[in-house]
Amino acid sequence: MGRIPDEDIQRLKRDISLEQLVRSRGIDLRRTGANLLGLCPSTTTTSPRW
Repeated sequence: MGRIPDEDIQRLKRDISLEQLVRSRGIDLRRTGANLLGLCPSTTTTSPRW
């Protein structure tokens, strides 16, 4: 399998908001200071594990 060219990776990073991508997958994000936190979509746990 071929490697994705660095130019394509940089274009995706520039053009796609990670926050919007995560939210589009149904993960609710909440801002805590400068960070965004979301629960793991593969479990039903509603509290952080760390």
